[in-house]
Amino acid sequence: MTEILKSGRASTLLQDSQGLTPMHLACLNNQSRVLQGLLNRCAVDSDSDSSDTINPGLTTADNAGRLPIHAAAFVCSIDCCRILKAEYDAAFTLPDRAGRSALFWCIASRASQRFHAQELVRQQSERERESARA
Repeated sequence: MTEILKSGRASTLLQDSQGLTPMHLACLNNQSRVLQGLLNRCAVDSDSDSSDTINPGLTTADNAGRLPIHAAAFVCSIDCCRILKAEYDAAFTLPDRAGRSALFWCIASRASQRFHAQELVRQQSERERESARA
C-alpha cells in the first residue's frame, strides 16, 4: 500500500480487507508525520475548495466502524491524536459503530497510561470551554 500511495496512483482512501485506510495504519503505528502527509494528500485528492469541508480521511470507517481517531486513541498515540484534533476538533466525540468514543478506546487499551487518558480529557474539556465561549 505504501509504494502505491508514494507513486501517486492511488487514493489515500484506499481500504484493505479489514477496511483500514492508510490513515488508520499510520495511527495504529504511531506515525504522526505519515499521518500529516496523508491528511494533506487527502485534502488535495478530495478537490475541496472550502476550508469548512471535513477531510474525508477523518470520517472513513473501517469494517468495525472505527475511525482513524479511534485507532490513534487505542494505541495512545498522543501525537496522532493532536494532529487529528487540529484537523477536525469534533473527531474526539465521534462514536464508532458500537457508540464508543476515542476516550473509551484510550482507556480500554492495554497501551493506555494515566497521562494519555488525562490528555484526552483535558483536550475534550478545552473544546467544551471553547464551544461555551462561542
